[in-house]
Amino acid sequence: SFRHCCPPKRRRVNSGRTPLKGSGASWVKSHTVRFKKMNCKALLHIGLLFLLIGCSNQSKDSIIMNYEDFGPQALSWEHIGKEWWQWQPHGDSNPNTKYDVKVVVYRDISLEEIKKNYPINQKKNRDYRYFEYSKALSFLDKNIKENVIPETTTRLKQTKNNILKSLKK
Repeated sequence: SFRHCCPPKRRRVNSGRTPLKGSGASWVKSHTVRFKKMNCKALLHIGLLFLLIGCSNQSKDSIIMNYEDFGPQALSWEHIGKEWWQWQPHGDSNPNTKYDVKVVVYRDISLEEIKKNYPINQKKNRDYRYFEYSKALSFLDKNIKENVIPETTTRLKQTKNNILKSLKK
C-alpha cells in the first residue's frame, strides 16, 4: 500500500569497485543505506503528526481571519480597530502598505483566555484583534443587509459562512 512512496528494495550487485579514500563516497553509501532502512509507515506517521500539530493551532472556540475579511477599514474600524499595527499611532503614508493584522473570532471562551492563546507581539509583528462571535455575526448581518458595495457584501457573506462553519456547535 506504500509502494507509491517507497520503491521496492533492489539487491545491489557489487561491481568490485571500491570508493576512493577521502571522497566521502563511503559516508554517502552508509547514510543512504540507513535512510533506505527507514520504514515508510514511520515516515507517514511523522508527516501526519506534523500536519496535526499545524492544524491544532485553531480550536473550535475560535477562528483566525484576515482584517480584510471584515471589509474595508472605513466599515470595520469601530469594531476591530484601524488596519495598521495597533502599537503605531498611525498608518504608513503609503496607502499600498499592507499590515498582517489578524482578527480572532471567538465563542464560548473568555477574552482573557483568547488573549493568552493569541498574544500581540510587537517584535514579531503579530497583531490580533478580538471579535466575540455574536458581535461579529451582528456586524456582518447588518452590513450584508445594507449591501452598500456588492463586492464587499460578497466578501462579508463568505466571512460569515466561514465563521458559522468553523464555530458551529
